Amino acid sequence: MNIDCFDYFLPSNLIANTPVEPRHSSRLMVLDRISQVVEHKKFWDVKEYFTQDDLLVFNDTRVLKARLYGFFSGASESKLEVLLVEKISILEWKIICKPAKKFKLGTEIELIGQKRRIKGVVNQIYEGEYRCIKFDKELDLQSDGTMPFPPYIKNPLDDEEKYQTVYSRKLGSIAAPTAGLHFTDELMVEIRDKQIEMVYLTLNIGPGTFQPVRVNQLNEHKMHHEKYRIDNSTIKAIVNAKNQGRRVICIGTTTVRVLEHLAKSRELKFDQESPSNGFLEGETGLFIYPGYKFQVVDGLITNFHLPRSTLLMLVSAFAEQFGEANSGTKFIRESYRKAVEMNYRFYSFGDAMLII
Repeated sequence: MNIDCFDYFLPSNLIANTPVEPRHSSRLMVLDRISQVVEHKKFWDVKEYFTQDDLLVFNDTRVLKARLYGFFSGASESKLEVLLVEKISILEWKIICKPAKKFKLGTEIELIGQKRRIKGVVNQIYEGEYRCIKFDKELDLQSDGTMPFPPYIKNPLDDEEKYQTVYSRKLGSIAAPTAGLHFTDELMVEIRDKQIEMVYLTLNIGPGTFQPVRVNQLNEHKMHHEKYRIDNSTIKAIVNAKNQGRRVICIGTTTVRVLEHLAKSRELKFDQESPSNGFLEGETGLFIYPGYKFQVVDGLITNFHLPRSTLLMLVSAFAEQFGEANSGTKFIRESYRKAVEMNYRFYSFGDAMLII
C-alpha cells in the first residue's frame, strides 16, 4: 500500500494548541465498523457505549521532562537541543540531538537545567540523530529538563499536568498517550459506577511512535522499538475477557500495539497460566497498517492523527470492515474529511474518536 493513501488536508487553525476544560467536554466522533454509521457526541458520552461486559485497557505511563537546551563547549558556544530517549546507565542517556551533525564522537556539551548546569560528552554515535551522552552527574528528571511538547503546540501551558493523563503513574515517556487526555477523575468514577472493568499496562512512548514514514511502500518502513510492561492482573483480565467473548477496548494506539504484539509473539496465550514472575516486559516494534488481522482488540479510543503517520495507518487498519480490504482506509479518510468540515480539533489536545 502506498503512503499517499494516508494524506489529507488540514487547515492550521484546526490544530489544537490547548486542551479544552474540562477534558471530557471535547468532541467525540463514533465510528461503527459494521454499519459504517458515524455519530457526533461529547467525550463525556463515551461511557454510554460501554457495557458491564467490556474491559477497558489504559496506558499509565507519565511523560518525562525530557527536553534540555544548552550549548557546545568551546569558543563558539553555539546552541543545541537534546531530547532524552532512554536511560542506559546512571550517567548515560540515549538522546536525539539538534543539530545532529555537530554531535561528533568526543564532542563536549553543557546543558542548562532549571537550577544547575550539566556537562556531557558524546561517547557513542547511533543511526541518524541518535547519540549516547555521558553526563558528569545524574540527571534530575523533575528539575533539569522541560516538558517535550510536540512542535505544533505553540502556546505554553499554565499547568504541565494538562499534558499528563489523570491516571498516569509510571515515568518514562517522551510524549503523552493522548487518547487518555480526555478522561477526567469524574468520568473515571462514572465508568467504575457502571461496574466496567478497567486495567492498566505501561508502554513508554518513544520517538518511534511519531517517526515519519519516509518510504512509499508501507511494508518497507521500520518502527523503532518501545519498552512495555504488563502485570499479571492485567494479563488475567484480558485472557478472561477474550475467553468469555467480551470486548477488549483499548484507550489509545499504544495499548493496541502492546496487546497485539503479545498475541502475535505468542507471549499472550489464552490457554495457559500467567507468567510466574508476575509480569511480562519487553520491547515492541510492531507496525500495524491495513491488512493486519487483529487478535485481541475489539474497540479503540484514539485522537485525530497527523497525515502520513503510523498512528493514522493503525487506525485505518482497525477501521476495516470485516472481510473487505482497504475499507478502513476509505472509512477513516471520509471521517477525517467530515471532521475537518465540522471543525473538529486535531492532534494531541484535539478531539477524540471511538471505533467499535
